[in-house]
Amino acid sequence: LTVSDGSLSDTETKVDYISVYDTLVVDAGTDQSIVSGSSTTLEGSFFGGSGDVEIFWTPESMIQIQGILNPQTLNICQDTTFYLTITDLVTGDVKIDSVRIEVYTGIDDHNKIAVKLYPNPCTDFIKIIVPMDEECSLMIVNAQGQVIRSCEIYGQSVVNTTSFPKGVYFFILQNAKGGIIKRVIKL
Repeated sequence: LTVSDGSLSDTETKVDYISVYDTLVVDAGTDQSIVSGSSTTLEGSFFGGSGDVEIFWTPESMIQIQGILNPQTLNICQDTTFYLTITDLVTGDVKIDSVRIEVYTGIDDHNKIAVKLYPNPCTDFIKIIVPMDEECSLMIVNAQGQVIRSCEIYGQSVVNTTSFPKGVYFFILQNAKGGIIKRVIKL
């Protein structure tokens, strides 16, 4: 910058004096549905801004370590909305996004699939019948949240449960119309 009054002048040079940053964008992750007793991980991300940011999740009572983008594996027992707040410490820009985690107890929580599942309780096998025009994905989860089996089913299927230890299992069926969770007891 040079300033002159016609007879006198003064010049000052500033290098990297103005910084231009992309707009800060925050994404708290995709909404999730989990079975009660299982765990999940937050999958937040951000881009843009100066890169010098402060990270904060709420509700803070459910996050053990603050300041980390995806701090831990969460064990939650009720539907919860988490808010990810990113504050750019250079520009002052603040962006917030949320992610909803719905927890299902395993008893027909969001039934959009017409399904029959019997016998329940079962011993050696369980028969699953879905409408012939609906292909479904089936995931079998034990009471500790571990996936025991995962496959695609169509029409009528039989699942051999002989090797399953006695206990409670969640049969999670999903298709384009939605999903259903059925609680199955293995005797």
